[in-house]
Amino acid sequence: MVQALLMALVALLNGIQGPWQWYMFREPVMAGFWVGLIYGDPVQGTIIGATINVSYMGGISAGGANASDLYWAGLLGTFVAIKGGMVHACECMWCMCVSVYSTCICACCIHDTGIHMADAYGRSCGKG
Repeated sequence: MVQALLMALVALLNGIQGPWQWYMFREPVMAGFWVGLIYGDPVQGTIIGATINVSYMGGISAGGANASDLYWAGLLGTFVAIKGGMVHACECMWCMCVSVYSTCICACCIHDTGIHMADAYGRSCGKG
């Protein structure tokens, strides 16, 4: 239970925007360290996080469009790799899937809901 609460805290700090959170929690190598520390193997967590970080080094966000979510890949990918006992090749593949899926969830659920709410508000304003 304590490990789950600590993971929730790291996930919360992963989602907060700020310079301290950026370098201490959001980068996959640091997220890997914290997840590894929570689950008793910080060296393995750092290695996994660094592997995830290297796999994203060539990617860019052209025009603000993110193809995948690097930060959730670092956090969730390290968690699954440590708890699942994966080898490095499998964890990279898993992290790519997590990152693309989390981007799709964000784009489809969260952003689309805001568009529909704005559309409904626009229709209600015109009826006066």
